[in-house]
Amino acid sequence: MSTDSARGYFRLQSILGTTEHFGGMEATEELARACQIEPGDRVLDVGVGTGITPPFLSRTFGCRVVGIDISPSMLTWARERVASEQVSIRPQFAVGDACRLPFASGTFDAVISESVLGFVDDPTTALREYARVTQPGGVVGVNEATWLDEPPRSLESYLEAATGASPKPPEEWVTRFEQAGLRDTRSTVRQVDPRTQFVSELRRRGITETLQTVVRLIRNLTDPAIRRYIRMNLTHWREASQVLAYLGYGIYVADVDS
Repeated sequence: MSTDSARGYFRLQSILGTTEHFGGMEATEELARACQIEPGDRVLDVGVGTGITPPFLSRTFGCRVVGIDISPSMLTWARERVASEQVSIRPQFAVGDACRLPFASGTFDAVISESVLGFVDDPTTALREYARVTQPGGVVGVNEATWLDEPPRSLESYLEAATGASPKPPEEWVTRFEQAGLRDTRSTVRQVDPRTQFVSELRRRGITETLQTVVRLIRNLTDPAIRRYIRMNLTHWREASQVLAYLGYGIYVADVDS
């Protein structure tokens, strides 16, 4: 992530207190069930963002969740969210880099991440770290932006410049898992319906939080980084409108050797 527009994208998320991933909470639950998370399991959520997933996992599966993010400001949002929710097993949070996880080997029963690997410089290194901190016989699972069809080069360039994201086709994600030493990778690839995605995000955040996000956006429209990001998307509206014709998401789950 090196462009001004990509930095603006992450600054926008940090200011607004919002992150998202394709498939919404339905995809999060599908990922967790594919990982066979059970009550009492120790689960690491890498790239936790504003912290929506950890309390959901804790409530739904009765697991103990640790969430990390490279951004301290995102973790502020995450801690505030968890403090305001009724969660019997309270998630813990820490600053951490996906490629240098601050945990001992074999700490967790499962490691998950959602829309993280597409933003790191070397996804294979991150996956090796996921595998390292997972106990033998455990599971690594991710939800990642996935090219459904080969996109025009102009579309790839736009997406990388605007957001820093580098999606990959399904077979390349599977190869990355294999290169990281993970085995028996299972994958499910899905298209994204814009209306379904919008409704899912609205349900995930709620009306009140969504309106608060809009107010924060209006208040910060003078921020130079945010203005550059918005300007780029307006300039490249044609590419922006074509993204979902080529881009979906994939749920990839693999085992750590016993």
